[in-house]
Amino acid sequence: MLVDRPVRDVLAAFSSSEPAPGGGSASALASAIGASLLYRLPKAPGEEQDARKAAIQRALRAATDVPLGVLRLSEAALDQAKTIAARGNRAAASDVGVAVALLRAGARGARLNIEINIGSISDAAYADAVRAETIGWSDAAARAADEADALVRGA
Repeated sequence: MLVDRPVRDVLAAFSSSEPAPGGGSASALASAIGASLLYRLPKAPGEEQDARKAAIQRALRAATDVPLGVLRLSEAALDQAKTIAARGNRAAASDVGVAVALLRAGARGARLNIEINIGSISDAAYADAVRAETIGWSDAAARAADEADALVRGA
């Protein structure tokens, strides 16, 4: 059962040549993760003290760089999805469609994380550069996802 396996094993199972788990399991996992993000407890007030501002700024940059990497990789995978959707086995089209939906969600989630973190970064030049890069990767990911979706649907 997937729920009792380490994340690495779950990812390996999804990428194996076995017919299951497939798109349905991936959709269920994505929804479970999404729901889990909604019941976190808020952080205690007063965490950001003056003595910690520099450390917080460094952490915000790191917290921005990681989702920026996710956004880049999501766009690359969505670009590959176009090829797979065009040339892959039609019987696996739903898996490709679910993969596109998950990659689109991952790209959107990464962008949201970036936008939230950028709002708290005091280095305006860094924030502007990341904002511009984020828009570029997001637009490219959206185009690739739309093209892959159209191919999956046979349009």
